[in-house]
Amino acid sequence: MAEIKNSGQIEALLGKILVTAENSQKTGYQLMSERKAKKALRRKAVAERLAQSLAPEDPRLKMAKIQAGRAIETAAALKQRVTRLKKKPKLGKNDWMVSGNVHYDDGRTATGLIVQVFDKDLKFDDLLGKTTTDDFGDFYIVYDTCRFDDEWGNKQPDLYIQISDNAGNILAKNTEPLRVNAGHTEYFQVVIASRKIKRTPVG
Repeated sequence: MAEIKNSGQIEALLGKILVTAENSQKTGYQLMSERKAKKALRRKAVAERLAQSLAPEDPRLKMAKIQAGRAIETAAALKQRVTRLKKKPKLGKNDWMVSGNVHYDDGRTATGLIVQVFDKDLKFDDLLGKTTTDDFGDFYIVYDTCRFDDEWGNKQPDLYIQISDNAGNILAKNTEPLRVNAGHTEYFQVVIASRKIKRTPVG
């Protein structure tokens, strides 16, 4: 085994380990999703066959329908998980990433919101990246070391995020507490207070 002589080699090795682990996770979810989808089809087929010979109130038919429903829900959830994992960007040597999920406190997914990531500085905060939340409320922002490495010798950013709508209204801003000396990957789970929808009277 090769001897690891410096921190750069250690960081590179850890990066390879993380990439391997993430790829394994994606592959594992993909295989599980395919198996559950096949199981859901089998459960559904069983329920449909029983429906041809049993009365609607028969306990066996009711149980078969329940099992089919649960199998379908599980398969759909795993398929969604695989879809979300595939969207995760692959990072280069000098790449840093902030990811997260945004939803409202009533359980609704917060789609299409603008997410900005900043590095808190003494004078001016640096905008590290900007994106919008996807159909699942997820977001990924990848930025380079040069975006925060300045003349003061900052080697790690002090992160906060700001979320706004398309009209520019700020919905969330977590400047306190900061993510001080943030790592190469940071995750934020954001819950936004539900907004009242104004309905236009008809007629």
